[in-house]
Parts: sequence; structure tokens; C-alpha cells
Amino acid sequence: MHYMIRFENTGTASAINVVVKDIIDIIEFDISTLIPLKGSHNFVTRISNNNTVEFIFENINLPEDDANNDGYVTFKIKTQPTLVLGDTFSNTAEIYFDFNAPIITNTAVTTVANSLSVSNYELDSSIKLYPNPVDEELHIESKNILETISVYDINGRVLYNINVVENQFNETLNIDKLTKGVYFVRVTSAQGEFVEKIIKE
Repeated sequence: MHYMIRFENTGTASAINVVVKDIIDIIEFDISTLIPLKGSHNFVTRISNNNTVEFIFENINLPEDDANNDGYVTFKIKTQPTLVLGDTFSNTAEIYFDFNAPIITNTAVTTVANSLSVSNYELDSSIKLYPNPVDEELHIESKNILETISVYDINGRVLYNINVVENQFNETLNIDKLTKGVYFVRVTSAQGEFVEKIIKE
């Protein structure tokens, strides 16, 4: 699995240090296979407690202005061989700007299929779902051609599965009949797979 975790300084002053902290579920992932790949700025990687990885951007001096206030880190990690077809696994990260409370990323949820796609984090900027929370209509916009859209409940059951019309970049999904609660939307595009948690009001 390849993951890209993005961060953005939305504060009122530059962030001197940024730490991206990811607690790895060792039931789902083999942390010994974790390899840092690339970052927007120089960083060091620290693994502790056999399940926690920190990507430390020391003296990053990330400004607060919109033009230069974001960054990212990418890494890859293998899943455990015990996962079988139909299993789902998830990942969430915490982002610390200096001494402020952490910002929690969206939860990335992936279902084991015949072959595992790239991570949702990696496609975070190419696919947008809105509004969220949502009442009736969920809009999906993509920079790449959409292929399928699926909606899962928190138990992993498929509630909607739509094959998108060829060469279409946008889709609107009517979820008015869903009860209030938390769901996961899985979008497959020409680039890969994206999964995001939504709240139905």
C-alpha cells in the first residue's frame, strides 16, 4: 500500500515544526516493511512502540499564506498476509503543528479486492466529495475519468454500487433514503481508488 498524507497550515503564524504521527494497526499491516518515500520538505522518520511512526519536519517554517502553506509525506507498507478477499482495513494520521493539538486526517478505508489499489490519501487532491455532512445529494468531482462509485455502511456492507457513464468526471449520488449515520464512499477513477468517510444527516 502506498499512502500520501497531506497537511496544511491554517493558523495565523508560521509553523516551525510539523510532525505527522501514524499509529499502525499491526493486525492489518507489517510495520517492518514500512518505507518512507518522499516529502514536500526534508524530514526524518522515527518508529517507536512497534506500531507508531512519526515523520518529523523540523524547522520546516511552514508559512500561513495560502500559496505556500501545505506539505505532504508519502510512504509504503505491506499488509499482513492473513488478510483475505473482502476484508477491509483503515488508516488515520495525526498532524501536529508546533505545540498545538493534533489535526486528525480522514480515515482511509480500503477493501481487499483481486489486487490492492493505491491509497485514498494519494488521490486526496484529485477527487472531491461535497457537501459533507450531506442530506440528500452527494456531489463527486474528479480530475480523472470516474469508473465506479460505491457506498458502504460501517460494517462494510455495500449499499450502492454504480458504474459511471464513460468519460465522465462528475457524478451526483442521491442518498436521501439512507438513515442518519456514518458511511464510506469508495470512488474508483482512471488513476486509482479513493475512500472517504461521510456523515448522512
